[in-house]
Amino acid sequence: ESFRFPSKKNEITGHGIDINKFSIRNYQFSNKLRIVTAGRIAPVKGLDVLFDAVEILNKNGTDLEIKIAGGPVTKTDKIYFEKLKSDVKQKGLESIVSFVGPISYQKIQDFYKQGDVFVNLSETGSIDKAVLEAMACGITVITSNEAFKNILPPQYFLDEKTPEALAKKIQELTRENRPNLALREIVVKNHSLEKLIKKIIIF
Repeated sequence: ESFRFPSKKNEITGHGIDINKFSIRNYQFSNKLRIVTAGRIAPVKGLDVLFDAVEILNKNGTDLEIKIAGGPVTKTDKIYFEKLKSDVKQKGLESIVSFVGPISYQKIQDFYKQGDVFVNLSETGSIDKAVLEAMACGITVITSNEAFKNILPPQYFLDEKTPEALAKKIQELTRENRPNLALREIVVKNHSLEKLIKKIIIF
């Protein structure tokens, strides 16, 4: 899904996630539902759908917070970012939604561990490493990215990218164990840095 050129030379190697850096150590527990996401703030990321879902959950009485790591890059991104901030204010979600800005690779694992659910609504068709990193930290993930269909168990995949479907999925998955060791194990087995190095050496 990440490399869509027909070739007999293609080899699936995994994505080289450092499972020692991205671990379940110091996982932070909370009674509040904590949603996190990370990446460039852009229309393709679907944050408007996420905020609509958060509005639904908030109106239903769910005690939650959401933190977004990252920032806009292009002019279009910046216009979208301003619209998102306006929407948050209009929906009365200022006390729930936090834009924390870009976070360096050296510190991003600490950000993931502040969450219970990592939401990724990108439709690029390529593997987003942020999802794998969050999984390695034991965070439950929800994604609409079709590249993850063959990686994740079906309950973590969002087939219908609507606020209603996302809100329902978030509520369903909050009952799962924390940290999510099953999702971490997927990364350990198939996408760890150690496994990638071994495959490169063999090639």
